[in-house]
Amino acid sequence: MSKRLVEHGKINASSFLEVTSELADFIMQEKYGDKYENFIFRDEAGSYNYTEEGQTEGLGIFDVDVLKFDSTLVKVPQIGWNTITNLKSELFQQVSEHSFMYLVHSYYAPISTETISTSEYQIQYSSALQKDNFYGVQFHPEKSSNDGEQLLKNFLNL
Repeated sequence: MSKRLVEHGKINASSFLEVTSELADFIMQEKYGDKYENFIFRDEAGSYNYTEEGQTEGLGIFDVDVLKFDSTLVKVPQIGWNTITNLKSELFQQVSEHSFMYLVHSYYAPISTETISTSEYQIQYSSALQKDNFYGVQFHPEKSSNDGEQLLKNFLNL
C-alpha cells in the first residue's frame, strides 16, 4: 500500500484547488475507485465542502464547511503552539493527550462526526479529521517536535 502526503503550503484555498485539479481528479478516483491509498492533508487543504476563505468549494471529502475565526474575539491568525485533545485514531498512537502541536491558521473546521482530535482557540474546533483513508490535520506535524514526528511515522505505518 503506497502513501501520499499533500502539503497545503501558503497559498489560498481557491489557488490550491486550481493548481491541483489533476491531483483532485486522482484523489476522487482513489476515493471512489478500487485503490486503497492513504492521504493526509495539512490545513485540511481543499478537502472540505466549502471554505469562507475566498468563498471556495472544496473536494467534499470531509463533510465540513471551514469558517474564519472571529478577529474581534481573538488574534487572527493563530500562530504558535496549541494542545490537541480527544484523540480518536491510530494516527495518534504514542502521541499523548494534550500534546502541543504548532499551528498557523485563520480558519477552522467545526467539530463533526469525522473529528479525530480537537483544539481550542475562541471555540473548540477539529484539529484533525478522518474519513475512510483520508486524514486532515490543521497543525504542522513537521514543525511539532517529537509528537509531530510520531504522527508522521504513524501515518506511514497505517
